[in-house]
Amino acid sequence: MHPPSSSTPVQRASVSFDTNTMSSGKQSLKVENYATDDLSIYSVVGTEIPVTSGDIYNIETSVKYKNSKWTHVDVEGFEVKSNKWIRLVSCPVIQSGTSGWKNTQCSFCMPKGISKIVPVLGAGWVDNPARGAAVSWFDDIKISKINSRFYTDLLGGTAPSKVSFKQVSPEKYEVQVKGATEPFILVFGEAYDPLWVARVQGGTSVDPVRLYSTITGFPIKQKGNFNITIDYLAQKWYSWGLVVSVVTLGVLFLVLIALAVRPKSRREEPDSNATVAPGQP
Repeated sequence: MHPPSSSTPVQRASVSFDTNTMSSGKQSLKVENYATDDLSIYSVVGTEIPVTSGDIYNIETSVKYKNSKWTHVDVEGFEVKSNKWIRLVSCPVIQSGTSGWKNTQCSFCMPKGISKIVPVLGAGWVDNPARGAAVSWFDDIKISKINSRFYTDLLGGTAPSKVSFKQVSPEKYEVQVKGATEPFILVFGEAYDPLWVARVQGGTSVDPVRLYSTITGFPIKQKGNFNITIDYLAQKWYSWGLVVSVVTLGVLFLVLIALAVRPKSRREEPDSNATVAPGQP
């Protein structure tokens, strides 16, 4: 484990080396994040690594966390055309709660136009404020290039004549297939996660399969020319949950306003023209 080359600071967080808690070796990187707001992730960026498009790379991570939401490790790639860093893979994907050391390995194919990559360690925000800070530990972060034979074997089977894709967002891809003559496995360069789903033109949903124990594939049976949409379901659930929360808060706010401006009922006053019967006080 080497010290980070740079970091993206978030208020109320601290970074240190912990010699008492480690997965292996003599120390781990400890990040204490005191933020309680959603998505207040503290990111530590590692050393830049030059890469070659089309090659297969592997990342190994060891992560431990306590009272944390969304602790994870990303690999970001520098896209030359847009002059921006984009997320390529998460390993592990977002983790929440409290857990001991988790060792994860992910392999991915380097997309075209990516000249270099960096590991980004994401320390999640506080899960339960009553339990103190969110603490994340990172150790054994390793990125390596896999032997070219892996890539050759992976592509050794029959493939459609032409496959192109467009990344709509980090959670959505659009794939165009032309001239498929028989069923094939669509290799998706993301770490295997059962929450990825492919939808073939016409409405057929395809669940992912694990390839080489690390990456995601989709068995496609359709032939000819067609489009495929690949979505990450967890992001949709989060987005819908956020919309429901906002709408609920809006309705409650309107109810409170209505109650505040509602006129108070006046107490009933005696009729000045009323007469009192004899003998009554």
